[in-house]
Amino acid sequence: MKYLFLILLLAASFELSGEKIRDAKKPECGILGDVNRDGIVNSTDALIVLSCESGQDVSQFLPMNCGDVNDDGFVDSNDALIILSYDVGLDVAYPIGELGCSKHVKPCECENGLR
Repeated sequence: MKYLFLILLLAASFELSGEKIRDAKKPECGILGDVNRDGIVNSTDALIVLSCESGQDVSQFLPMNCGDVNDDGFVDSNDALIILSYDVGLDVAYPIGELGCSKHVKPCECENGLR
């Protein structure tokens, strides 16, 4: 919970700017940022990403393709910050909330592999 509070503080003071990036490499169905596939992109999705990074079992949400909002091939705390920024109404440079998710991502990687 303290991580979520920290991320919310960061999101409140950090604004992503620029035009939304549209990427033709996102053919998979799903809403970008909607990790739990409930049709809404919100702090719950960011919490799932952070839980994965902290080693919690989030296997029910795999694959987490829609969690790779910055399209770097990984689902990690950077994506969680962007999702939280979107959720609190900050302008983000990614098409969060729109259809299309990355095909290949590596969620929650650590030195020993997938958590």
